[in-house]
Amino acid sequence: MPRTGRNDPCPCGSGRKYKQCCLPKVQATQVRALSRRRDEELLWARLLAYAQRPTFSVDVQSAFGLFWNGDYDLSAADALSREMLMPFLEWYIQDYRTSKDRQRIIDLFAAEEGPRLSPEHRALLAEREAAYLSLYGVEQVDPEGYIEVGDLLVGGFFRLDEPGLARLAMPGDLVLGRRFGDQEDGRLSPGTVLLPASLAPVLVGAAKRAYAAYRDESYQATWPQFLRESGYLMYHALLSPEASEAFERVSQLARYFDPRPSVKEMQAITHRRMEEAIRRQQEKAGRRAEVQGEAPTAPAVERTAGGILIPGQPKASPSGGGIVLPEHLRKPPAT
Repeated sequence: MPRTGRNDPCPCGSGRKYKQCCLPKVQATQVRALSRRRDEELLWARLLAYAQRPTFSVDVQSAFGLFWNGDYDLSAADALSREMLMPFLEWYIQDYRTSKDRQRIIDLFAAEEGPRLSPEHRALLAEREAAYLSLYGVEQVDPEGYIEVGDLLVGGFFRLDEPGLARLAMPGDLVLGRRFGDQEDGRLSPGTVLLPASLAPVLVGAAKRAYAAYRDESYQATWPQFLRESGYLMYHALLSPEASEAFERVSQLARYFDPRPSVKEMQAITHRRMEEAIRRQQEKAGRRAEVQGEAPTAPAVERTAGGILIPGQPKASPSGGGIVLPEHLRKPPAT
């Protein structure tokens, strides 16, 4: 569909030129959207800095393994691009219940930093606090940068202002992410990912089975409540054998989010780190035995806060250092 020129008749049917009718309204909307995006980036930078405080050092290691469904140390984050790490960071900050009275980081941030935020940032923070991870089906893609989606789990149809996603998505694709705003003027969080339609039975089936089990333990629990507590399980489903089969049926896989190669690299990094730690401890034990004239003994095996079994590895201290993200992930992307 061609774009309307400034001197073309206005598509609203008024008979006036576009520049003298609806164009100023469109431009004002675009300016507001740009300002909002900048505010969202600033707020996210503050949330990310807050989450990297030393008090959360043990929490982030536990959360990292939980989200990716494996025993990974944070050093394995070197294998993740920004696209791969953003879904984890959003879930960790907004959904994960920390060891501090099981409170979420975003709620702790709101209580401590909220009074110092601007009204615009407080409104955006409230949207983040209410958002939850869900699975959407793309119904329609508008060349003007909007997409229409249906929530496959909670229900409802939404029109979203997503120019970047509109350039990639096609009707039938899946979107896994968090929605902000209302039905007519919504948007998705930066950690949202695009998935092929072939994964719909795998993800919907996994979510429904987990939701049924959750309701057995939490009577009358709603879908949003379940997704705030256990939405990460859909990322587990993406790593299942059923998902691998669905991925293999996709002809243009490069268009979509596929965590499998990154997870394999994280496994390789973790394995190398464990082997290096074992080798260092064995060398250290051998040198000590030579000095003391004793037979070398195997170092004790300890489990790190990230869940990795490493001989002689001391357990993490709750008062240790903060989150150490790879350099390319520490700052928000330039606009």
